Amino acid sequence: MRAAKALFKTAAILCACCMIAAGTFTVANRSAPPTERTVTATVAAKTAPGAAQAETAEKISETNPAAVEYQNAAPVQNIQAAKPSCVPVELPTPANTFHEAAASALPAPDSVGRLLESYMAGGRLVEVYLEELADGNKELVVQITEPDGGSRAFRTGIAVDEDGQCLFGLNGKGLLNTGFNFDYGQSILYYSEVVFQRKYGYCELYDILAPLISADFLTVRFKFEYAGMDWMIQFWKGIYFFNTTGGEVGVYNKPQSRPCEFYDCGRDEDQMPISVTVLRNGEVIFRKPLEVCWWQTGFALREPCPKEELTLQSTLVFPAEEMRTAFT
Repeated sequence: MRAAKALFKTAAILCACCMIAAGTFTVANRSAPPTERTVTATVAAKTAPGAAQAETAEKISETNPAAVEYQNAAPVQNIQAAKPSCVPVELPTPANTFHEAAASALPAPDSVGRLLESYMAGGRLVEVYLEELADGNKELVVQITEPDGGSRAFRTGIAVDEDGQCLFGLNGKGLLNTGFNFDYGQSILYYSEVVFQRKYGYCELYDILAPLISADFLTVRFKFEYAGMDWMIQFWKGIYFFNTTGGEVGVYNKPQSRPCEFYDCGRDEDQMPISVTVLRNGEVIFRKPLEVCWWQTGFALREPCPKEELTLQSTLVFPAEEMRTAFT
């Protein structure tokens, strides 16, 4: 019986997540203490053919962004840093939206009804709602009322950012501790703040072994010296697990006394604002705005695209002019 309840709880949480994202449930707002909201990034458009994609964030000042566009036809020596002028634009709606995907993936309403009806036999009542949190987000809560009047609320740890159209884990470990969050506005998965990969650094062997997990991508590495350490900033674009189309930017470094080419993942103090835009033949697949991180990722849930047809555009805002110069 306990196992059955646990199974139902998990199924209810997952179904509710999809339905809330698809607009099926009505959000129940509950009061919360006011707090300062996180600054959101502003997406900016290209200003001229061949210019790098530029994106800026509020409250980021006195910095020197280096815009990098990674294309097959562009050799490394032609990649130059520039301070772009930004023109805010609206993010285009993806052709394959989450709402369309959810409509085809979710069970029919009568199936959901039969599932709930079977559990509510004997007077049980299941209520799924969103509870407003202090930071302005909303957490998915499942409440079960028993026939005797007793009530139990299951806090799922899954938050909904309606402005950013994202589902994410409140503990920073992704949805249900999977390591992935979900941007349902663009239908993309992306890695959460806390990921196990951060403990294991990076080296070229990882890229060589990537086909073992069905990854097929192109990558380029930029290595330079700064502040007494060896640094590597790496870019990827291509096909990833689950047959997704994606891109990544990672920041790594190592002590200069370490002779082997094995880098540590960026520490908290090494993080910087990074954005990623992935296009196919000029058409935007997804955009990840500037976020302070060491690893910026996005994996679109759509038909995979040939890696040769993809373009990865990224903006990095370095903490110091010296580091920007060493990189460029």
